[in-house]
Amino acid sequence: MFTFIVAVYIIMLLIITLPVLLICQIIRKNNRGLSNKIASVVAQIWAKGSLFFGGVRVEVIGVENVPKEPVLFVGNHRSLYDIPAFYAKAPKHAGFIAKLEMRKIPIMSTWMKNMECLFLDRENIREGLKTILEGIEYIKNGGSLFICPEGTRNHKEQTGEFKEGSLKLAQKSGCPVIPVAFIGTDDRFENRKFGVTPGKCKIVFGEPIYLDQLEPEYKKMAGQYVRNEIQKLIEEYK
Repeated sequence: MFTFIVAVYIIMLLIITLPVLLICQIIRKNNRGLSNKIASVVAQIWAKGSLFFGGVRVEVIGVENVPKEPVLFVGNHRSLYDIPAFYAKAPKHAGFIAKLEMRKIPIMSTWMKNMECLFLDRENIREGLKTILEGIEYIKNGGSLFICPEGTRNHKEQTGEFKEGSLKLAQKSGCPVIPVAFIGTDDRFENRKFGVTPGKCKIVFGEPIYLDQLEPEYKKMAGQYVRNEIQKLIEEYK
C-alpha cells in the first residue's frame, strides 16, 4: 500500500514539475547556480514527500558537525531510501555521485544533472577519472558532493570495503570529509516483503575528517579510515 502511494507521488511530481525542469534547462545555459538552486528545492520536495507518504521518520544526529565550507559527504549504502533521507535532512545541498546506469532514466537523470549529480562509469577507468576530476573542480568552485564508496547496497552488519579512488575528491580538492551513517533505512524498504514499511531510521553526520591531517599510515588508506569511522557511528547509534 505505502509502496504504491510513494510510487504514485513520485510519478505525479515528475509530471507536475516538467515545466520547472524545462525552465531549469533554459536557465542552466547562462546561470548554472540558479538552476542548481531550483533543482535542489525540487529534490527536497521529492525527498520529504517520499518519506512522508512512506510513513518513514528519520532521526537526524550530528548536523552541527557539518561546516559551512564545501565538503565531501561519504556514507554507507543500505537502501534506496538512503537518498531521500539524505536530501530531506542534510544541512546543505550536495550533488550525488551516481552509477552510470542512472543516466539512462528519462526525466530523473535530467533533474540529477541540474542538481550537479555526476554519473560514474566504474568499468571504464578513463571515463571514471574524468568524472572524478569534474567533481574535484566542482568542490573547488564551492559545491559539495555526496558519495557511497561501497559501490552497491549492503545489508550486512559490517560496512563493505570502500573504493579508495572515491576519496580523491577530498584529497585533491582539500575539502573535509563528513562521514554519514545510515541506520535502519533498509528496514524501511529492502528488508521487507511488502515494499515500503513505515517506521523509524537514522542518519548520523560525523565530525569532519581532514585527510591531509591524518597520520601517514592512514593517508595511504583513507577510504578504509573513513569506512571505520562510519562503522563506529553505526555501532554507537544503532
